[in-house]
Amino acid sequence: MVIHRIHAWSGAGLSLLLAIIGMSGMLLVFKDDFLRASFPQARRGVPADPATIAALTERAEAQYGASTIRSIRFPAPDLGLIRVRFHTGGAAYLDSTGAELARWHGYARPEEWVFELHHYLLMGETGEIVVGVAGLCLFGLVLSGLYAVWPARRSLGSRVLPRSTKRKDLLSSHRNLGVLAALPLIVMALTGAGMIFPDAAKALMLAGRSSPPPFETVTPAARGEMNWPRLYQTAQAAFPDAAIRGVSMSSRQGGAVRIRLRQPAEWQPNGRTYIMVDPARGTILSVTDALSATPGVQAFNAFYPLHSGRLGKGIGARLYDVLLAATGLSLAILGSVGAYAFLTTSRRLRRNRAAE
Repeated sequence: MVIHRIHAWSGAGLSLLLAIIGMSGMLLVFKDDFLRASFPQARRGVPADPATIAALTERAEAQYGASTIRSIRFPAPDLGLIRVRFHTGGAAYLDSTGAELARWHGYARPEEWVFELHHYLLMGETGEIVVGVAGLCLFGLVLSGLYAVWPARRSLGSRVLPRSTKRKDLLSSHRNLGVLAALPLIVMALTGAGMIFPDAAKALMLAGRSSPPPFETVTPAARGEMNWPRLYQTAQAAFPDAAIRGVSMSSRQGGAVRIRLRQPAEWQPNGRTYIMVDPARGTILSVTDALSATPGVQAFNAFYPLHSGRLGKGIGARLYDVLLAATGLSLAILGSVGAYAFLTTSRRLRRNRAAE
């Protein structure tokens, strides 16, 4: 009985927050589809060879100024957009020729607003912590809900939408949907909370450090002296089968350049393989090979693709996207139906007490 009460009160209190997280997560599953619909240029593939990427980098530096660029994410095989982030906090989309398609600051674009809502509740770091705690609470709610329905498991059905607004039908719908969505909800809750609280997640998984190495200060080199073809060729030579997915520049003069690559066996769509390069000499300073990491690190690296649905192309990946979208919608329905049933019960109890 105590578990039932905890589940009911906690679920009612978190219902609105979980509904927001669920609906925004459902929309983010189709973020790339939205970008392809918004920008026809994004539907075309872009070669990922070092020469092409170097030309795109040089075009971006000429357009915005080398010292203003924080990072560049290069086009993926199924999304021909270049994303440039600035040290000032803004960002821009470029097409395969380097021409600007959109530029914004903060979360002025709709997909950015939805992401900020899902991950930060539009509240910055404070909102991120709230979302992480909500994910842990969701995990507890799913477990307590399964415990609560276990004695009545024989009465479970397949109907997930309530027949009416009667309390009995609402609870039946809530119970059936909760059991069907339990496993994906657990996966989403734990992977989401793990990404927000990475140190705790890595400690529990005995993963150790899995973050890319920090930028290093090397012999000063003017940004204009950077030989991007040489830098990218150096990175490509270290991992010939990998695709170069992005580059980050230190805000300090002479800081190392961090090149991000994705090896074919990596789940992470942008890769977790990093090479730190001396921009003046073109020599490698350090390497983070995602595939040679410990099992704990590799498991942690899988959190993002599992949570976001970024598992590549093909019918299997699209079906997983549909599953994730259905999970987000289920979370919103569970919270709404459960809260309504709880409030209906509370009103009925108050009326009964008043009649006494």
